Amino acid sequence: QLQTVNFFNCSRLTDVAAEHLSQCRQLQTVNFEDCWKLTDVAAQHVALCPELQTVYFSRCLNLTDVAAQHLAQCAQLRTVSFSCCGNLTDLAPEYLAKCPQLQSVDFSDCDKLTDAAAQHLAQCGQLRTVSFRCCGNLTDLAAEYLGQCPHLQTVDFDFCSNLTDAAAQHLAQCPQFQTVNFYACPNLTDLAAQYLAQCPQIRDVRFARCLKLTDAAAEHLALCPERSEE
Repeated sequence: QLQTVNFFNCSRLTDVAAEHLSQCRQLQTVNFEDCWKLTDVAAQHVALCPELQTVYFSRCLNLTDVAAQHLAQCAQLRTVSFSCCGNLTDLAPEYLAKCPQLQSVDFSDCDKLTDAAAQHLAQCGQLRTVSFRCCGNLTDLAAEYLGQCPHLQTVDFDFCSNLTDAAAQHLAQCPQFQTVNFYACPNLTDLAAQYLAQCPQIRDVRFARCLKLTDAAAEHLALCPERSEE
């Protein structure tokens, strides 16, 4: 039976499409990116699919926190994207934190989110990947909350201009941490690189447009522990 559907940029689709898909009992992945006519009702319909694991609602501008509330009923949900869904608030991650299998969330450009969003997501025991790109209200406290996630591997803090070196220090507490994007975080200094260099699994560090960094940042990163091949 049908397991994956991609309706990326099918701008004529409405909630009726999601209603039809709700009949697919084996559906695992659905992509509704750039389907701008969809509303929270679409999430209500696809949430009826008992095997749903992955859903993309990026740039579905009509969606609200209610969409996340519906998806919170999905016991198998692992990956969700609400990128550029500007109506969402901290309630959305609070709802999603109820999903026991949640591993990856994208709240890029959801500019109403605050540190409380990270606090809620920190309750997800399986969380591995988080994007808060262009969530300008976030502070180091958000990183402190995420630093409590034992399986966290990847964080995107692009254009989160309130962050300081303390954010890197908090993330470095995650034993499996591998990838971080601090693009255009102007308050970061060489100390951030020093903290991240202590991560035993670190692979990918992005400091583009962090203008306070000097040669010392590269010196610190050169000391990153070598990973043994598995």
